[in-house]
Amino acid sequence: MDSRVLALTQAYWIRTNSMFNNLILSLTLAYCEILGVGKARRRHRFGA
Repeated sequence: MDSRVLALTQAYWIRTNSMFNNLILSLTLAYCEILGVGKARRRHRFGA
């Protein structure tokens, strides 16, 4: 495959999917934050 075609395809793919990717990323970060906060709270409650 021509590298220019590949580069254009990737640029188009990234542009069309950036909103979806941002949504997935923010959901993942929020989920990790919730898990982290939950773990921290549990540790704090038990004083470990």
